[in-house]
Amino acid sequence: MPPAKKRRTDGTKPELGAKPAKERPIGKVQPGLLSGKTKHGVFITVKFKNKTPPPKEKFTSLIKKLSDYGNKELKEGKRTGSWCVVAFEPKLWEKWQNGTIALEERGEDKYLVEHSNKFVNTGEKVFFFLKSNSSECIQSMAEMVQDHLQGIDNIYYSVVPSETGNNRVFGGLFADGLANPTDVETIEEFILTKEGYKGSPGGSYMLTQKFKFNWTVLDTNYVLLENVCGKTVRDDTLIDFDPRRHIKCAKIFDPSRRHPRILRQAMPYGSSSTGVGREEGLFYISFANTCQVFLNILNQMVEKDDKLLTAVKDAEEGGFWYVPSAEELGLTPIPVTDHPLRPHIMPQWDVKSDNGYMFYNSREYLYRMTTGGYKDPQDTPSCRVLKLLGLVFSDWQRSWFEKQDEPHIPELKTFLTNDDQVLLDTYDNAIPIRKGLATYYTLKQIVRAPPYSDQFDLYRIHPDELIVGVMPSFSMGLGKRVMPYLTDEEQIPAYQMGVTEAAAIGHVVPDYQVILDKGLQALIDDIDDKLSKLETLVLSRREEKERAMFYHSIKMSLMGVQEYIKSYAQLADNLADNETFTKAQATKLRQIGHRMSTLATHKPKTFLEATQLVFTMHCCLHIVGEPISIGRLDQLLGPFYRQDSLTMEEAQEIIDCFWIKVGERTLLNRHAAQDKIFPGMGAVPYTSSGNFPQGGCMNQWGQQLTIGGYLPNEDTVPTSACNPVTLMCLRAARRLPLNAPCLTLRLNKDTPEEVLEEAAKALLSGGAHPVLLHDDRLIPALLDSGRRGIPVSLEDARNYTCDGCFEPVFVGASEFAFCTFPLLDAVEMALNEGTLYSQAGPHFLRGSKKSFPSKNATQIITFEQFQGIFVEHLQLQIPLLVSFLVGGYGNIWKMCPSPLLSVMMKGCVEACRDHTNGGTKYHDLGFMFVGAANAIDSLYAIKKLVYDPLTALTTLPDLLTCLKCDWGHDMKEYIFDARGGSARKEAKASAFKHLREVATSFPKFGHGENAELKELGTWMFENVLTILRETFDNAKPGVKETFERLEKEYYIPGDPDNPERRFGFVVLPGIGTFEAYVGYGLNSAASADGRRSGQPIASDLSPAPVPQDLPANPDSCDIYKALKCWDIERINLGLSCGSEVDLMILEDFPLDKLTEFLRRYADLDGPIGSNVITVTCANPETLEKASKVTDAYELVRVRQGGWTEFFITLFPEHQGQLRRRIDANKMAGAGGLLGAFAVGFAVAALLLGNVNLPSNLMSYVTYTEDDSAPVVECIERHSNLQSDCDHFFVGDAWPSSGYMKNDKDATLRICHTHAGDSKLLFATAYNAHYRIPEYTASAITRDPDLPELDRPSSGLWDRVQLGLCGKEMHDAISDKCKVETKSWGISRSTDVPHCSLRNPSFEDLKQSFCPDCQAMDGDFDNCGDFYNRGHVNPNGINDKNAAVQDGTFSMINVAPQVKDFNQCVWQPYECAVSRKAEEVYTNAVGAESNSKTLYVITGTKLGRQTTWMKGRVAIPGYYWKALCYPGDKRRGLRAFGVGFYGRNIDCSKVTSLPLDKFEAWLYNGTDAHLFPRSVCAGPVDNWDGLDDYVAEIAHDCRNEHMQETCESKKRIKRCGTSG
Repeated sequence: MPPAKKRRTDGTKPELGAKPAKERPIGKVQPGLLSGKTKHGVFITVKFKNKTPPPKEKFTSLIKKLSDYGNKELKEGKRTGSWCVVAFEPKLWEKWQNGTIALEERGEDKYLVEHSNKFVNTGEKVFFFLKSNSSECIQSMAEMVQDHLQGIDNIYYSVVPSETGNNRVFGGLFADGLANPTDVETIEEFILTKEGYKGSPGGSYMLTQKFKFNWTVLDTNYVLLENVCGKTVRDDTLIDFDPRRHIKCAKIFDPSRRHPRILRQAMPYGSSSTGVGREEGLFYISFANTCQVFLNILNQMVEKDDKLLTAVKDAEEGGFWYVPSAEELGLTPIPVTDHPLRPHIMPQWDVKSDNGYMFYNSREYLYRMTTGGYKDPQDTPSCRVLKLLGLVFSDWQRSWFEKQDEPHIPELKTFLTNDDQVLLDTYDNAIPIRKGLATYYTLKQIVRAPPYSDQFDLYRIHPDELIVGVMPSFSMGLGKRVMPYLTDEEQIPAYQMGVTEAAAIGHVVPDYQVILDKGLQALIDDIDDKLSKLETLVLSRREEKERAMFYHSIKMSLMGVQEYIKSYAQLADNLADNETFTKAQATKLRQIGHRMSTLATHKPKTFLEATQLVFTMHCCLHIVGEPISIGRLDQLLGPFYRQDSLTMEEAQEIIDCFWIKVGERTLLNRHAAQDKIFPGMGAVPYTSSGNFPQGGCMNQWGQQLTIGGYLPNEDTVPTSACNPVTLMCLRAARRLPLNAPCLTLRLNKDTPEEVLEEAAKALLSGGAHPVLLHDDRLIPALLDSGRRGIPVSLEDARNYTCDGCFEPVFVGASEFAFCTFPLLDAVEMALNEGTLYSQAGPHFLRGSKKSFPSKNATQIITFEQFQGIFVEHLQLQIPLLVSFLVGGYGNIWKMCPSPLLSVMMKGCVEACRDHTNGGTKYHDLGFMFVGAANAIDSLYAIKKLVYDPLTALTTLPDLLTCLKCDWGHDMKEYIFDARGGSARKEAKASAFKHLREVATSFPKFGHGENAELKELGTWMFENVLTILRETFDNAKPGVKETFERLEKEYYIPGDPDNPERRFGFVVLPGIGTFEAYVGYGLNSAASADGRRSGQPIASDLSPAPVPQDLPANPDSCDIYKALKCWDIERINLGLSCGSEVDLMILEDFPLDKLTEFLRRYADLDGPIGSNVITVTCANPETLEKASKVTDAYELVRVRQGGWTEFFITLFPEHQGQLRRRIDANKMAGAGGLLGAFAVGFAVAALLLGNVNLPSNLMSYVTYTEDDSAPVVECIERHSNLQSDCDHFFVGDAWPSSGYMKNDKDATLRICHTHAGDSKLLFATAYNAHYRIPEYTASAITRDPDLPELDRPSSGLWDRVQLGLCGKEMHDAISDKCKVETKSWGISRSTDVPHCSLRNPSFEDLKQSFCPDCQAMDGDFDNCGDFYNRGHVNPNGINDKNAAVQDGTFSMINVAPQVKDFNQCVWQPYECAVSRKAEEVYTNAVGAESNSKTLYVITGTKLGRQTTWMKGRVAIPGYYWKALCYPGDKRRGLRAFGVGFYGRNIDCSKVTSLPLDKFEAWLYNGTDAHLFPRSVCAGPVDNWDGLDDYVAEIAHDCRNEHMQETCESKKRIKRCGTSG
């Protein structure tokens, strides 16, 4: 990469570089004006008794004393915010300044607004606004002012104190001042007077009004008050388009459509007698740099009948004031960077990411960028850029107040002149001529002439702009407006073809180098020359006419661009003469005018001119309906930068301004969208019905910008194309929180390190900029993509760029179209005899017929057979797809040619053919095989559920039935007969739902390296790509004839100047869902991977997301392991249209690790798969908050699949899909491997079903054991422990073991004791391998007359079983703590008598020598939101025996237990056991029997796949409990038993069984017993009615917290029950 130019070191600045703060208006402001709202305020208003004012010095001396007081507080570090803002009647201040200043007049009218008594002008002369956070200071200041004023003759004054309370108004419900500017640039632009304004630099104007509240109106519910204000009580914008809400009525726009800002510092005063907590009224105070802003707001509020005006009574006093600068008052300005005096940001906006690069909202962004709060304060955008960005942010807010309302553009005939008509008559009213004229008049008339210029907002300039022009508010999701020119007779044929005047699809990149090299006039002259030479060529009349039409259409289009540029030159010149602008601004406007006048005819010479011309052409193409991308900007502008004298800062400022212009048209409020899409628009596959998933792309209009990569040449060894502009683009993407342009970085082995580091910083700023494309994979793939003898040159392949999303196209050389095929359709067809089953049921019976009738599911015996049928359907469907796409070629040209675009597409002018008429060099066809990850996962699930003998649970016909019934959620007719009754239906539905839980538990493609999934993925892509290639290279009848027709029709014969050109296609297979993964999922039935019918599919080639009906708790994985899944040659080199994988990282991801990953991917260092990767930086909790709160998270951006979007703009379905992709791991430890990535994975389904883990927990849960226990050593340690506690078992016999996956040797029999105490508490069979109890046993004798003890402290959980610790700890305890071996027991340091361990301490020894054979308390850290430390022997059952209850708090009596299952499901059953034990005791006492004991065994059971907490502690799949009461036949007490179990998942249910059947479940059908050698080993009575009894007592068993949690509507809705 060429060396960057040096930064300026001579102290000079870029064109709008920042002056030193003290020289700027903000450096001269009164101390305290900008400080935040304080807890206490006092308003003192002074009137004069006659027309003779007191001397000015009487007041300035007081002001000086108040300023000194505030300075003293500041210097002493008290930070009380004690300041005074003083204001004067403007005429008075003019007089006191002896005419050296001219101010705006207050006026003499009694009321500020004509025909309204609401706002008053009461004529006071001086105003003191005292503020402080200290009650003592505010009192001192108020006394200081009053004492001083009492010494001034001829005045009287009023004092109004204020206590802000919670800084809210209307009874503490609403925050005031939420819209206040928070940054230096906006404050200088709108709040402070400056050069050219009436007033001194650093001054301001103030409006005050003292209102009393009308509590009769305000005494209503907060919902109605929210409607009045337009804000919620949570300080969010209320989504409501009521024109009378206050925030709508108070929002005004200036002539250039900017929203002037004011600074509000209103404070409540007094107390109302109508109720406690109600203030008497509000002292309204606000500041602006002109009184006209206030008048405009007040007039609009009255005109629109603002609802808020009914809530306040007529003002009692107030008016306009002038607030002098500190210099005018003779005060020493205090630096605005000093914390108490810097612009204030309200806590509602003071939310930020800790990484320093990412911003959540615009106010926080501007505040930090302008007050030194950015991660690198020296690397902020320029003042100009921040000012312009502030205006853009303000403009975005319009969508909360008004809906889009762009009218249709008038027809072409509206504008035609006589000369135009002559031209049309000459060429038989040909469509190309009409399109050229429509382009001309759109750019000349629609842009600049009223009313269109206002309606479309395409014609405006801000004097501080470097790049001018306005992008249209079009998008792929919302559509576009173009000038109609088709005749009535042409409309029906056009609609039949699926095209209109708006059919242009873009998705290509013009060669802007053409316009940069020649300029507009030279291009027009070239066309004139070609027109003049037509007569000299030997052409048929038809050929000559077609060529002439083509040239004329191009010429008119280019003339339209000239008119567009000239109109901006004229606008700039006109604005320069406008008195509202300063001299400096007028100078800048004239510079813009001169620059645009030059570019209208001449080629650019400077970096700024080149950037402007690229944007102008980009803008014009979009305005006329061509949604093209920008291309390789660093290659276009690099040469201009090298030859220009600009510094790096100046060039960066230009790039930043370019970025803003591209991204300024953004719609934040999805409810303000205007659907402008109609059939025939955006005919991406050469035809369009107008129906496609719009909701995910409302701000997507294909504005991709590509940087980096290789130079476009034929050299044997490629050369890196990175240059200083590459870095500038990355800095712009990092520092400007926009969603467009969408930046793409081409990586390769030669990518410089500084580019990678800057890219890593940009990624950490959020928004997934840049997208990462790999040259060393895509270039070979593109070279191999020409079909039927069409070659792709190396130079063109190296000159690829991204189109609208991520698809590679050739700069200025690609015509592009694409279509999609859902791979899940092929799975459905293979399952269902060529039929899609989403509509299976009473209408289409088995479903919608789409393919040949393949074998019935009953006939598919092996998985290999199923695979073969899947391929057979692909062999039919892919050729049909190709035939559909190529068959439409030429449709667009017939109705919607592209003359302006054709100028910059290689081959068009030479061949004299339009871009859409075979003129462009390459004709790219994209074939998007969407839902690939879902298809791979579904194939795997079918294999496992049906064909794998180790895992199979069902048959293929039953699975098909299950899927048709949407996994039991839609048990519809034809599939099931409603006459069979609801019981049968619900039973079957329940079975289907269980089957789904198993399906979701399977590994998923992209989770990590999985050989079977990777093998299936390789097989699938191999077949898809082979069939697609064969369809072109060995075309079968039908599609073959189409190819041959097109090749003949669009063949271009050679001439002396141009070689012949064969027609053919470049075939680009891909996987792009882009933003449409929600829409594509709507048409897809339930899939075997666990996805429900209609739910979103995976984005692009990313792993499938968590199903939408399950909690947003996705899986996570080490990125290097995950990307091995994609390291398949057919993905890396076969998917030449891009194999985008969307990754997610947490916001605290280390910069160095991210840079390392980029380096390794660029170098292909290791098995890192895919040729396109995106990385979005966002925490799960950030997205969760952003889904609920709009304003505070408005700038959070995410990668959808083909575009970057603001998260709050997305509809909930799209937000849900994205939230189900989010999570991140810790770093991998050794070798610097990067592990903190997470991919959007399918549900983290653990064990036999889905355990939905929250994002902060998933990094701790794995399928692998990372820390294996030394079982042999654990057994040896255990030999020292007491294990003679058979009496806890009925019959004194321990149960059969072995159900714990046959790890018998790891099972340790332990008798619980406290350290130093030989008393036995209960028995445990502890599995040292899994570090959880297999079971515990207690003999419960529970006297109902004994009191229940309080639950011990959870702090006891840090106790360990000393006997399972290492020898070193044994020795230390035996030696120093005097504890005998046999009584080691459970303990922590405070429990061990006579223990004086020091250096190392007891805790040190414990952490070093105890974790091997048992769980530790730290294993459960950070898991409490989902997993409890689950007692196996419960605390509650033992709460009448202090020693036993205390002993249950031990790490060998604990296992991970899902919180919901523990508290809402399992706890009521434990409560029932406690009550049953009391019943047993009572009955025995009544029968005078000694059989008062209930024997209880509680245990765990693993699921089919073991999952681990932090790789150490196994997570049980089930909890179970078995009871045995031996009875007393002699006393008539019958023996009974029961067993019950519940899955350890969210929303679980408990199953109770007779003891023999329970044992069969527990021991997997073997003849083993829990109570051997006892009556319960044979037939005993069952505890009938257990479940009903639990349901009856559940509420009473729960404490208040559990009642609130378990019986909440939220849980009942989620789980269907309260537990």
